[in-house]
Amino acid sequence: MCSIYGWDVEAETEFFFRFDNDILDETVNHTLTASGNATTSATQSKFGGYSAYFDGTGDYFTVAPADMAFGTGDFKIDFHINLNAVATSTRICSGGTIAGGTGGTTGWMLYNIANKVTFYTDEVAKITATTALVDATFAHIELSRTSGTTYLFVDGNLEGSYVDANNYTINDFWIADPASLNTLGYIDEFKAVKGVGGHTTSFTAPTVP
Repeated sequence: MCSIYGWDVEAETEFFFRFDNDILDETVNHTLTASGNATTSATQSKFGGYSAYFDGTGDYFTVAPADMAFGTGDFKIDFHINLNAVATSTRICSGGTIAGGTGGTTGWMLYNIANKVTFYTDEVAKITATTALVDATFAHIELSRTSGTTYLFVDGNLEGSYVDANNYTINDFWIADPASLNTLGYIDEFKAVKGVGGHTTSFTAPTVP
């Protein structure tokens, strides 16, 4: 672990967007480009008084530089999400194709489908959460691959796992949807780590930053 402006994060952290009234990367490794009306808002937040806001019509962030291919190695993505109309299918984040596919086994996506967070790769749902998202309520999401197995957690609950030998070679990374499955709601404290995995069993979701 290391400290970035007082926040403890993994030394291998690629980016950490706190969305505290800006879209700056706390690691200064990456930048975000906003499309549509993607912005920050003080209306809802998990920590810090602000979060990223997406109005459900063509809003998303693109991470630059495009160097986020995870390869066959370990990785971890975690964030807090608060969706309106959670029954609507939305793409939460992805390292897939802009058109909406995962790019076969070279890309991946996290979707919300009928209140359930779902991990896709090879155009197939590999893990579907059983814990339902609650409308207009923050939930903590973690997706991680450790030693060849990918795990999905919602609020610290292990939702499932997938034996994952895929070589994720797509470098692009989007937060929210650059195609048609638009996001309506808020995302906070978004972090991605390359080279180190996350949890492999259920854990207590973060209650402090």
